[in-house]
Amino acid sequence: MTQAVGFLLLEAGEYEDFISINTWTMLFTLVNLLLLTGVLTFFLYRPVKKILNRRQEEISSTYKEAEESRRRAEQTEAEYAEKLGSVKEEAAAILADANRRARIQADETVQQARDEAAHLMARADEQIAYEKKKAKNELKNEIAGLALSAAEQVVGKGLTDTDHEQLIDEFIAKVGEPNDR
Repeated sequence: MTQAVGFLLLEAGEYEDFISINTWTMLFTLVNLLLLTGVLTFFLYRPVKKILNRRQEEISSTYKEAEESRRRAEQTEAEYAEKLGSVKEEAAAILADANRRARIQADETVQQARDEAAHLMARADEQIAYEKKKAKNELKNEIAGLALSAAEQVVGKGLTDTDHEQLIDEFIAKVGEPNDR
């Protein structure tokens, strides 16, 4: 029944406002929309945009700082690698120098030992030559004394000191000739 009443009332013109467009209401709604948009823009959009822009700037600066930190870290790493390389080279040079000095010192020590051994050998040879000469001279003197005693007994007479010296020298010369060869 409500449909029939509504249809009938439409014919009578009572419900004209229901379908018609009211310009004042439309204008009021448009003004409200513009005011609401302005208020929201002023109080919500601009602060949110500022916050977002600030956040974007912070993120950009953080990225820049991170990139700068990474670049500095790479530079520092390169410097440390270079220093480490130079330290390794220096250590190798020091080690090579120490090895060279150790070889020189070892060679000097060996040479000193050889020189000392040669000196000791030379002294020993001199001592042996001296002892040999001394033994020869003692042996010659003993042989000369025996020969002189034998000659005195054979001759039966005593020799003078000059004759004695001459006989000893002759005997030593004869005895010394075969041994010196």
